Amino acid sequence: MRLRCFFDCGAGVCLWAADAGARASFDYAVELAALPLSPGTVAAGEALMAAHTAFVESALAGSPPDEAAVAQWRQRARDWLDSLRAELGPGFEIEDALEPPAWQDDSAIEPPPTGRVIGCFRDEVLAGQALRRLRATRRWRESVEFDLAAQPGWVPELPCQLLDAFEGLPGWVAAWHQESEGGPGLFLAGDPVEHAIACVRDRNVTGWVNFLGELRTRAVRVDPGWLMDPWRPTAAHRLDPGEDEAWEMFLAAAGDALAGRTANTRMLERARDRLFFGWKGHWPANAAEALLQAGFARTEFHRFVR
Repeated sequence: MRLRCFFDCGAGVCLWAADAGARASFDYAVELAALPLSPGTVAAGEALMAAHTAFVESALAGSPPDEAAVAQWRQRARDWLDSLRAELGPGFEIEDALEPPAWQDDSAIEPPPTGRVIGCFRDEVLAGQALRRLRATRRWRESVEFDLAAQPGWVPELPCQLLDAFEGLPGWVAAWHQESEGGPGLFLAGDPVEHAIACVRDRNVTGWVNFLGELRTRAVRVDPGWLMDPWRPTAAHRLDPGEDEAWEMFLAAAGDALAGRTANTRMLERARDRLFFGWKGHWPANAAEALLQAGFARTEFHRFVR
């Protein structure tokens, strides 16, 4: 069973499931109390987490901690990790993710994952349960989010591990790894992340897949029930300006941006609505067909990458 050790400010845990066996036993976040550890080792781990949180909060408040104190904390953390491995024994492999391995040349380190991992649930209550269970970064309505910048960037497989953690949770509907941070853009009204979540809520299959493209999505997981659920566009879904009009809108927005002007509000709303409702090609029968039409490749029945 493989666990990864890293400290995340305010998470309340410092061990994270790193293989299928660990995820089956602990989900993603692993409580020290759930492991066969002595009270002293548990207390030492909690003290390290508290000190780490204090360092981060001090830095955010404009008072970075003393370098000697940080170095001392790192040595305490490494000593604690040695104690942890000794107590858990050969049945557990504990990966040190406190910092990149010293022996590894920088040129051999894969680029860190960027963006966010988003998971959507049937309602806000179930999303709140997932937030607490997985120690996610935040919850927004019926979705939860992991900010990859707050995770150990030298673990390139982390986005897939987070997506794995969503599967099987009560009320889980869909999850994806996006490279875009979201937020208001020059060519779109509102936050595309919020629009994508709204499309999952409303089961707007083509709207959701359109926004996944806007967010530079790399991997998607979908609940098999929703994935193959028959879907047909309504009259509203077919509202779509012609290609010439869409191109003219883009040129107008680009001109405003180059001139330092804010784009026309109505035009930005039309661009958003085109993503909500527009679709090129024949209308897909379900979410799986929509993802395939949009250029995603199927790796398993309910898993897609691009």
